[in-house]
Amino acid sequence: MTSPDPSPTPVKHRQELTDSAWTGLPLRAEQFRGTGQCGGFTAQTDTVLIWSGGRSEVTIQHSHLDHARTRRHQFVRQGGMVDLLPERTLLEHIEWHGDKTASVSAFIPAARARELSGQDAPGFDPELGPRFGLADAHVVDLVRRLEAQAVAGQPLGSLYTEALSLTLLTYLRGRYAEASSKAPDENSLSLRQRDLLIEFVEHHLSTNIGLGDLAALAGYSPDHFSRLFKRCFGQPPYQYVLTRRVERAKSMLKNESHTISEIAYACGFATQAHLNSAFKQRTGVTPGGYRRS
Repeated sequence: MTSPDPSPTPVKHRQELTDSAWTGLPLRAEQFRGTGQCGGFTAQTDTVLIWSGGRSEVTIQHSHLDHARTRRHQFVRQGGMVDLLPERTLLEHIEWHGDKTASVSAFIPAARARELSGQDAPGFDPELGPRFGLADAHVVDLVRRLEAQAVAGQPLGSLYTEALSLTLLTYLRGRYAEASSKAPDENSLSLRQRDLLIEFVEHHLSTNIGLGDLAALAGYSPDHFSRLFKRCFGQPPYQYVLTRRVERAKSMLKNESHTISEIAYACGFATQAHLNSAFKQRTGVTPGGYRRS
């Protein structure tokens, strides 16, 4: 089975983990150098990538073959993260800097999805676009189990491989499919709205994010949006953004080439004192103490 090539290169090593005798979703493993750039790759199917290795700062320009608009996504990739690429996603340009990383890609051809589940592939929403840097332990666990079976030659048999693949398809369809991203009513945020909000916050942490910006993105008045946001995320928008800024600061503190003052501004804090206060409130230590630990 020919599989698509959505992953960034240059690579240190690439291995097709599955062949025509494999009964599950096709898999590929790749290892990446610490720094590189490339572009021009198209996902021929819905594709799931799970990542391992160190920390890497990634910039991706992407579009969809059915939509002309180009988007730019910057984020920090770490081991355990998941990327979801809708079919016909074009990765126009990718740059990454940091530690060596590795990925396992699970491809979801429509024919194989129907063989396994009797239904079409999950159908990741092309309007929402690819989703990078997700935290989903269930997806990681299922793909890792499939990888282990592929590497070992399916020691638990084809039925187990098919069951794992079916479980992954069912979960992806229920959790991330286009139909699942629509808002069920006016009393909750849809999965699509939630993912758009998460992506917007991560992209704009260094800027002054306003409640009106977030409410407009979701399509609600600020007052109604605040209630929906707290119901969905468990905290008000302001507290959520502050928490994400502290998490970004924690990641940047591992690189001692950045001063704490520089980190404060990069994470959207007005002053270093504001960072110190928010950081200690959430971690129990100051940024300096966290860096020394």
